[in-house]
Amino acid sequence: MTVLDHMKAAGYDPNAARNADDLRRMGVGTMECESIQLRTFRCRPYQYEGEMLAVEATAMVPFTDGTQRPYPDGWPSSIKASAMAFFRIKEDE
Repeated sequence: MTVLDHMKAAGYDPNAARNADDLRRMGVGTMECESIQLRTFRCRPYQYEGEMLAVEATAMVPFTDGTQRPYPDGWPSSIKASAMAFFRIKEDE
C-alpha cells in the first residue's frame, strides 16, 4: 500500500481533501510502505478560507539498527514518502 492508501484506510480520503489536485499533480504519498505515522492538527492553510483539519502521513521505514521510524525530510524520495492533506471542518448545525 502507498502512503495515500494508508491515509484513506485510516479514514482520511485524499481525494476528498481541499488540496486533492495538488496531491495528484505533485506525486506526493506514492511510496510503498508497510505502515505510516499520522499527525493531525487544525490550521488555516488558505488566506480566505476558515480553519481546516490538516492530516500529515509519513511512511515508516526500517533503519539499519532494526528500528522503524518516519522517512526523514531531505532524503531522496522524501516527497513520495509523505503527504499533507487539508480537510474542511464540518460545523455543527
